[in-house]
Amino acid sequence: IGTEESAGGVLLGWMGPLHFGNFQGLLSKVIWFALGIAMAYVTLTGLQLWVQRRREAPVWAFFSRMITTFGYGTATAMAGAGIGFFLALPLGAAIAWTAWGFILTSALCLAIGAVVLDEDRLGDIMKGLLGLSLVSLPIFRLLAGGDGWPALLTDGQTTVVGMDLAVLKGGGFVLAAMAWQRLRVPVADEAPTPTPAE
Repeated sequence: IGTEESAGGVLLGWMGPLHFGNFQGLLSKVIWFALGIAMAYVTLTGLQLWVQRRREAPVWAFFSRMITTFGYGTATAMAGAGIGFFLALPLGAAIAWTAWGFILTSALCLAIGAVVLDEDRLGDIMKGLLGLSLVSLPIFRLLAGGDGWPALLTDGQTTVVGMDLAVLKGGGFVLAAMAWQRLRVPVADEAPTPTPAE
C-alpha cells in the first residue's frame, strides 16, 4: 500500500493467488472452489451430527435448526448478492444491489429458519434454495448481457468460465445430493430371523 514496496503489499500479493486459486488457470480455480465448498460442507455436516446426538434437549434442537439456517443461509446469501448484482447491472445500480441482494436473501433464510420448525424439512428447503441459487448465477449473468463461453474462451476470459463452472458444480452437487437422499429407500430395523439349529 503506497508508492514503495511494503511487507503488506508482498503479503497481499501472496494471498491473492492462494485465496482465489488463480495460479494454474481455469482448472485451478474450479478445483480451489470445489475444495472450499467441500471444507465448508464437512464442517457443517460435522456440526449437525454433533448436535443430533443431543437433539432431545430443546436447547440443542434449537441450536441444530440455527446451524442449518446459518450454514446454508450464509452461502445462499452470498449467491443472492451475485444475483442482485446481475439483476441490477443493466440498470447501473449493481454496487448497491449487491449489498441488497445479500441482505434480502439473508432475511429470507432467517425467516424460513424461524418459521419451519421441522429439522428435516428445514434442511431440504435450505439445501434446495442454495442449490437453485448457485445454478441460477450463470443464467443471470447471461441475462445481464454477459458473453457465452465460446466468446469468453476466445477472448481469454477463463476466470468467468471458471466461476460459472464452479457455481454450477457446487449447486449441482447440492441438488444431486438431495435427489440421492430422496431416492434411497430406508431400511427398516428388523431383528434377524433365527434359523433352526441343525
